[in-house]
Amino acid sequence: MLIQKYIKDLLYRYQCVTIPDFGSFLSQQRSARIDIQRNSFYPPTKYISFNEQLQENDGLLAKYISGISGVDYEYALTLISEAVRIWKKQLLEKEVWFEGIGYFCLNTEKKLQFQPEDTVNYLSDSYGLEPFTLHSIKRGTVAAFSQAKPSETKQTKLVSPSKRPPKHRMFRYAAVGLILLLVSVFLTLEYNNYQQTLQIVNQQKAQQIVAKKIQEATFDMGSLAVVTLPLTEEVLKYHVISGSFRIPSNAEKLLRELIQKGYDAKIKKNKYGFHRVSYTRTNSRREALKALRKIRRTENPGAWLLVMN
Repeated sequence: MLIQKYIKDLLYRYQCVTIPDFGSFLSQQRSARIDIQRNSFYPPTKYISFNEQLQENDGLLAKYISGISGVDYEYALTLISEAVRIWKKQLLEKEVWFEGIGYFCLNTEKKLQFQPEDTVNYLSDSYGLEPFTLHSIKRGTVAAFSQAKPSETKQTKLVSPSKRPPKHRMFRYAAVGLILLLVSVFLTLEYNNYQQTLQIVNQQKAQQIVAKKIQEATFDMGSLAVVTLPLTEEVLKYHVISGSFRIPSNAEKLLRELIQKGYDAKIKKNKYGFHRVSYTRTNSRREALKALRKIRRTENPGAWLLVMN
């Protein structure tokens, strides 16, 4: 029944869920535990119990049904009352089972009894954690092999300790792998620094050419030659993108907002016609990732990194 499903949903979020004129489910958090005898581990959980004395309506269940089903509050109370009537009638003949919660029954004194079901963990912090059991490993002994029958000893292959790979060789492999990793990181950083230095040198050469042309030029305005400068726009590899727009006015609006916040924002149109607005641009991957993490944390969780080829 849907009423039981609504109760399950509320048990994940609340410690007390009351069913008017029937009773209340109570949840109590239990810490993780280890069963040494069974070698089992149990994650933190919520233990579900039931108190028949707490029957006064607190409105929680009816409001939840009203919000989820789109019915008014009074009709939700009617649905709950009808469900309670059916449960009490069924209890006179059999057990009433709430899937994932437990089952109810009447004892010999016609008192309501509740038995919780442990198949569902209602503690949201333990989502994905399941109980597990560690099985002991039985290891054979040299004496056991020596006492075995000849036919059994022929089928059993023992690995000689001398044939096992020495531990120092494993450490040697690990050390070599670590050195190779450090070298690759160092070479990558040096390459990025070389690219930045090369760009600075090219800019300085271009500026020197411009200064030389100005010094050699005469003041005859009619005979001035057109000077073609070998300056090229610096192409930065890493762009921290704030948004991409098909309509240019939307991109320009975002650009103004970012500039007002102090960002060195730019707009760049790609080959598909989208106008990308970037917070910043750099040739250093480390600086780009650092800026991206900061912007995601304080400014825009949807920001992303564009890598230009």
